[in-house]
Amino acid sequence: MKMHGKLVKWKDNRGFGFILCEQNQQEVFVHISAFPSGSPRPKVGELLGFEIETTADGKTRAINISRAGNTKNKAHASTVQLSKTPGKATKSISAVIALLVIGLIVMSVAQKFTSAPAAVTSQSTAPNNTSQTLSEVNANQFTCDGRTHCSEITSCDEAAYFLEHCPNTEMDGDNDGIPCEAQHC
Repeated sequence: MKMHGKLVKWKDNRGFGFILCEQNQQEVFVHISAFPSGSPRPKVGELLGFEIETTADGKTRAINISRAGNTKNKAHASTVQLSKTPGKATKSISAVIALLVIGLIVMSVAQKFTSAPAAVTSQSTAPNNTSQTLSEVNANQFTCDGRTHCSEITSCDEAAYFLEHCPNTEMDGDNDGIPCEAQHC
């Protein structure tokens, strides 16, 4: 019959202790060998489940110790469950990974196509000498959308627009008027 109790004494250097049994309030001897192999060392105050065995000399001792909240057994049970159906789990994980990769590729290609024409348009329509006109061209292409860092920008023209028109940008670290020097300009 499974009993429950709390480890009230433990001599770690000798590998034994005593459990106070909840059912009869008596102390029961327990040896380290009664604990599951590979489990952490017992600690005083730990709640335990156990069975009681009477030895040949008439003494009682706890055997088949289980720990309250033992996640190792739960993890083992889920591993066993997964191993029964490896094909389904592997296929599901593979499908999710494949969808993520396809999504990243589509986003990358879409970003290249949407950012490339903007740079060509601003260069071809802007007159050579006036930055005012370039700013007007950029105003038609870009809008303040909350981006504040160079890593979120795709071109020098876009960075210049954000620096000039959008609040709280952090694109000109050395305050020389040229945004995102290291990445785009």
